Amino acid sequence: WKQGDSPTEKHRQFYPSCSFVQTLLSGGLQSAAKNTSPAKSRFAHSLPLEQGGIHSSLPSNPLNSRAVEDFSLRMNPCSYAMSTEEARFLSYSMWPLSFLSPAELGKAAFYYTGPGDRVPCFACGGKLSNWEPNDDLLSEHRRHFPHCPFLENTSETQRFSVSNLSMQTHSARMRTFLYWPSSVLVQPEQLASAGFYYVDHNDDVKCFCCDGGLRCWEPGDDPW
Repeated sequence: WKQGDSPTEKHRQFYPSCSFVQTLLSGGLQSAAKNTSPAKSRFAHSLPLEQGGIHSSLPSNPLNSRAVEDFSLRMNPCSYAMSTEEARFLSYSMWPLSFLSPAELGKAAFYYTGPGDRVPCFACGGKLSNWEPNDDLLSEHRRHFPHCPFLENTSETQRFSVSNLSMQTHSARMRTFLYWPSSVLVQPEQLASAGFYYVDHNDDVKCFCCDGGLRCWEPGDDPW
């Protein structure tokens, strides 16, 4: 490591195929996908990231058509706080629907904000609501937001190519830092949030997803 090195760039440089990195750090989304075909009861919204976003007017009868808001995205809308399934699952404490489980929604990249049954995707910022029984979460996600970085790096049958499933949750990774050297100024919370867990040797950490390893941390290093 050298002064000014960015762990994010190092992670991406040495392990570019890591789906965790690709999903969380995918940039270059210039606009949310437009989709104007009729639908009975689905709303899709792109996350408004800045003032001046362009959006379509909402229909007078929302139950018989889909409302799509399209914003020019000039930054990555990824919500890092909701980048783990565990964090997304915990957001559903006030979830109103019984036929659609928070666990399934979390696996499909959604977390809960409301109102009603509206859920945004942590990766692309797209929002869906007005869910019905038997809706296929990933199919709806893909239909309304086909360029979502989460979907571009996953498939219907395999959401992540995870190297270490036991370290998939933030809490599991945090538990590995029990004997993290106090002399290392990069905090376990930062490392665990960036996908790393401690391997009980010096300051070596590995990514749970791509198995890429980093070491020799210096003050001011950003694990992302």
